Amino acid sequence: MATSSTPSRPITYVSVIPERYNLYLSRIGGIEALGTIDPALLANANLSITGHGAAFYGNNSPAAIRQAALRIADIVERISETEDVQESVALNTYARAELVRLVAARIRLQAARTRVLSAEELAQASARMAEGAFMDFTIREIE
Repeated sequence: MATSSTPSRPITYVSVIPERYNLYLSRIGGIEALGTIDPALLANANLSITGHGAAFYGNNSPAAIRQAALRIADIVERISETEDVQESVALNTYARAELVRLVAARIRLQAARTRVLSAEELAQASARMAEGAFMDFTIREIE
């Protein structure tokens, strides 16, 4: 059995991944060889992934809403055919759950339409809040 002359060090996930990553970066060259990702490329990748997710969700939302509306219509039609209180309570609970699902879908669609504030707008809002704190003329009682 052959043994190594170097002392064995424990190989852990935390030490292997950066080692392999740096080996990869040393071979490919370019901006990636610096060991970091260019912030512009990262922002573009994040925007692309977010845009794809939003488009996928937006494409599927009308179908999901239509299906929930059809289920509610079916529940409303079945309510008059119930034979006992337990069945009508079950249908009522099911209808409420479907309505909650529709409201949640509507809220998500509204959230998708909101515009993210730019850094400049956030700075302006922060400055206005600081001005508001400065303009507080509350007289504190001295004990």
